[in-house]
Amino acid sequence: MMTTVREKRIQENQSILSHDRDKSLGENPPNKNPLLSPKQIIRQASLNTSPQHFFIPNDKIFQMDNSFILYETNEGIIIIDQHAAHERIQYEKLQKEYSKETVICSQRLLTPMPFQVPRHLSDFSEKLLSPLKKIGYEIEHFGQETFVLKTVPLLLSKINPQEIIQNIFDNLLEFSDKTIESLIDTLLIKTACSSAIKANQPLSIPEMKNLIELLHKTAMPFRCPHGRPTLVQVPFRFLKKHFLRTRD
Repeated sequence: MMTTVREKRIQENQSILSHDRDKSLGENPPNKNPLLSPKQIIRQASLNTSPQHFFIPNDKIFQMDNSFILYETNEGIIIIDQHAAHERIQYEKLQKEYSKETVICSQRLLTPMPFQVPRHLSDFSEKLLSPLKKIGYEIEHFGQETFVLKTVPLLLSKINPQEIIQNIFDNLLEFSDKTIESLIDTLLIKTACSSAIKANQPLSIPEMKNLIELLHKTAMPFRCPHGRPTLVQVPFRFLKKHFLRTRD
């Protein structure tokens, strides 16, 4: 792979810093204390996690860039992606409601929205009406290729219905009649994503603490439904290693 200009500058800076460090430590600097880049810290931190300590926020809790929650534990610093974390919370909530054989709370549209489905997908669409209603999307077959969206999940009541229809339609084109459950799960994920707290959204301290507590209660707190990480821990031992505060 080609080295970018930015990567070359980082390497040059690290070389300079490493040289200065060696001079300050004498002729025999400790070999076990290489200068760690932030990327190396995050990589090693991700491989050396202590899950039992992830969800113990104290009063030192902050929001960075209106997108990340940072707080300190006995083990180190935790950084949470607020959107990915809330997406995981919302997804598992929807999953539980769907598995209970109950209809997910929905919001009726003031004006039902018609949309067209290709003729070759009409039969398949007909089979989907019942499971879609169960997750909050009430759709009525209006004749031939025309369907009408009447309700949406309550979590999506503020989302443009046209965008919701497009999501359903796009996924309909990707699945066959043998994968209805897969389609439903994909729509649950998209519902969770659309309803989750966004990046660049300011949060109060109580809201951040509540998000952490809810994430702690999920079955898979370390990944969002798409597979992205929800958080990373930077242990104090790596910070001490980076700043040459230890010889271990």
